[in-house]
Amino acid sequence: MNLKGFVVFGAYVLMLCSCGDSGSGTNADEAGNGSNKGGSSNTVNPSNDNGSSMATFIEDPRDGNVYAVKKIGDALWMTENLRIKDTLAYPMDADSTKCPGDSTEASCQKMGRLYKWMTAVNNNQSTDTNSGICPPGWRLPNDKDFSAMVSSLGSNDTLLYKKFQKNGWLNEEDSSSIYWSTYYSDYMSQPGGFIRRRGLHAITVLKMIKGYRSVVYMDYGFLDDYGYVRCLQNPEADSIKDYDDFLANKAKRTEYIRSTLEGAKRYMNKELKYGSFVDERDGNEYYTIKIGEQKWMAENLRYFPGDEYYKTYWDYVCYSQCSHEDSVDYYTNGVAYESSWAFPQSDTVGPVCPSGWRIPSKDDWDELRMNADTDQALLATGSLWESALNTTGFTAMPTSSDKTSGVDPFAETRFFTSELSAGENVDDENPKYKTLYYYWFDDGFTYSDANAAYIRCIQE
Repeated sequence: MNLKGFVVFGAYVLMLCSCGDSGSGTNADEAGNGSNKGGSSNTVNPSNDNGSSMATFIEDPRDGNVYAVKKIGDALWMTENLRIKDTLAYPMDADSTKCPGDSTEASCQKMGRLYKWMTAVNNNQSTDTNSGICPPGWRLPNDKDFSAMVSSLGSNDTLLYKKFQKNGWLNEEDSSSIYWSTYYSDYMSQPGGFIRRRGLHAITVLKMIKGYRSVVYMDYGFLDDYGYVRCLQNPEADSIKDYDDFLANKAKRTEYIRSTLEGAKRYMNKELKYGSFVDERDGNEYYTIKIGEQKWMAENLRYFPGDEYYKTYWDYVCYSQCSHEDSVDYYTNGVAYESSWAFPQSDTVGPVCPSGWRIPSKDDWDELRMNADTDQALLATGSLWESALNTTGFTAMPTSSDKTSGVDPFAETRFFTSELSAGENVDDENPKYKTLYYYWFDDGFTYSDANAAYIRCIQE
């Protein structure tokens, strides 16, 4: 076990024991919410109202974040929203979490981080004891936990809301907040009974709304909603083992990423001679290949300016996990761009392709396909596509499947052309462009309109 991790975690365990032993007589509305201590060391309140020793903060050994905790009913709850983001340990964090308010990290530190449900449960759909992305020794609440907590605080809507607000369960900047539970259902309540909502699985949430009549109640959320995470202590957990497992899994994934950082390069045609260049904006190195009289990037663009511009439309270009700068898919697939970033209209945002390169026109793509003789000559080999030759060295990667599971008969990909679709206006928020789309049913490329795709740059 990592000695440094053990030292930090030892203090953490001792603090939790202190919380559990002395907090049984503390009601949720007897003390205010603890302040956000960020990454500071363990903090202990020397006494409660009757003078006994009681810890009011825990430190998450995974990232050093410190959280206020409080006994509510029979359970010990965090009274601050979870803030962890670790895309090596939790790969889904890459594309399924964000900061509230103005979307800055400062907002995350102040208000907590928002997560999609599958990220909150760490892709574990167990509805019983589920630690999700909670600290070691803590777990996500289920619907019964929320109901018990609400019942212990009273039934008057106004007073209940004030108690939750006083104890840090609603940020002043939020007009409403939802908190994820582990409870997973295919059914939504509707007047007159329940109806099944295919593809929109309902998750039980604790919802708080601030307004003319501020209320707290149980409701349903959907998989693509963003909600906060509040954890409660799991007395049955082996906290040290949980932390050891966290470190081991993170180390394993880190080594996997380190060993596969060559990404798409390992699928290229070894019999051909590739060039290379480095994008000075972010240090990414790209292989290049000359096909006929054209010089192409032999990898999808990976330029990632930041969350304010980056969006992935999985309907078009992603299947399991979309790409991001510290995930394996980032190095193989590159970044999926919405059209407003691929073709920015703002003077403050430069071209998406590196200097000396551009997004190809439809004529450029037509010339490439003519030089390739067959579309399969453009596809990466390596047991990814059902039929691939890659005799051109272009190395088109399937961006709609998980490449660790072998050939996907439904593999697809999509590339932007520089041509706006008919009837679209370049000043629209996210206009559609003509894209070159590899459609599994046709087993070849075709043109279709879309507002999100990957980018292959061609030399000017």
